[in-house]
Parts: sequence; structure tokens; C-alpha cells
Amino acid sequence: MFSQNQEIASNEIKDKINNILQNYSGAKENIAYCIYEEIVSQSGHEPEALEYFYERAEDVKSEDGTQIKEIFTDEEKVHFILSYGKLIDGALEALLQKNCSCTEFYAELWDFIEHNTILTEKKQKAFALYYIWIDARIPYYQLDAGIRMDNTVYKETIEKLKPMIKKARFILYTPTAQRTERASRLLKLLDEVEVEDEKAVLMAQILAMIEVRNEGAAERRRSRG
Repeated sequence: MFSQNQEIASNEIKDKINNILQNYSGAKENIAYCIYEEIVSQSGHEPEALEYFYERAEDVKSEDGTQIKEIFTDEEKVHFILSYGKLIDGALEALLQKNCSCTEFYAELWDFIEHNTILTEKKQKAFALYYIWIDARIPYYQLDAGIRMDNTVYKETIEKLKPMIKKARFILYTPTAQRTERASRLLKLLDEVEVEDEKAVLMAQILAMIEVRNEGAAERRRSRG
């Protein structure tokens, strides 16, 4: 349990994080540097402040706020990505695979940012804060156990659901005026499957088709560029 003084200190950090997010605009890496300075300003509350920042940052947008001071030049940003991007991605990936509680996740994530033997300077640590911030898997959620299936059973289920998989493909690729139309049709198709394992297989096939479609769109954009 927090003492009153600890709670006050914790709230002060959150207020400062909110102030930066609400009142400053500019490059995220520069905002992250200022956030990092606030997080380390009150020892003992860093993981909690980190969690608060990542959970709050996506919902607060300040387009008309005071321009944040430039900390990272464009050249430095590229250098940091090339030098530390893979290290940060690898650490985040390994931690995500644990599927630990939110409290454990942010405690270990902060330990990586602050005590990694390679990220020794303030700019490096702040860059790690930024690079994790822009990852689509942040904020973090602990997930329930999903359905796991033997490969043979999976293939047999795909064969059984072939007509529905074809219909799902048709729904995905047929033009619609609104995304909700396509989404509602897919939901109705999923509702037609009563067995949970089979519903999971159908959803897996839908996700795979979406991935293929997105990759195709990206390839077309590259070819035009």
C-alpha cells in the first residue's frame, strides 16, 4: 500500500506527464525525452509512471500546443534507430512472450530501459522510451489463454469450413460503402459457426486473408513509388 507521501509523489508525476501530453506538440521522440526526465524525477514510481504514460499517450493529442524543444535531430534519430532499434525490438518481443501481469510487464520494461548495459546515456534511454511508445503492441494487455490446435486437426477443420472461408474471402474483397458493412457481414458469418474451435479456425483464416490483402496493397504502393 502507498503511503500518503508516496501517493502524492505518484500523482505529481502523472500530472506532469499529462501536462506534457496535453500542452506540447512536435516530434514524439522529443516529447519522449521530456517524459523520461519526469519519470526519473521521482525515484520509486518509475514503472507506475511508465504504465500511466503508455496507457494515456494514445488518447491525448495536442496539435496546437507549444512546440516541444528539439532534442533529437533527424540524423540522430536515424542513427539511434539503426544502432538500437533491433535491441529494443528484441527486448520487447521477449517480454511480450511472457504474457505476464501489467505490473510485472512495466516493471521489467523499465528495468530494461533504465539498466540495460548498452543504453547507458539519457538520450539512449529516452529513445528507447520513444521507440517502444510507437510500437503497435503498446499499451500492454495481459491476454487470456487462446485456443491451441494440432496441425492435423487444424487442416481438417479448414477443409470442413471451406465454403464459409470462400464466403469470407468474398466479403473481404467485395467493395462496400462503409467498413461497418463488411464487419457486420463477417460477424454474421462467424455467428453461423457454433463450435468455438471451428470459429477460431475461421477467424484465423480471415486474419490471414486480411494480412495477405494488406501486404498486396503495400507492394502496389511500393511499385508505384
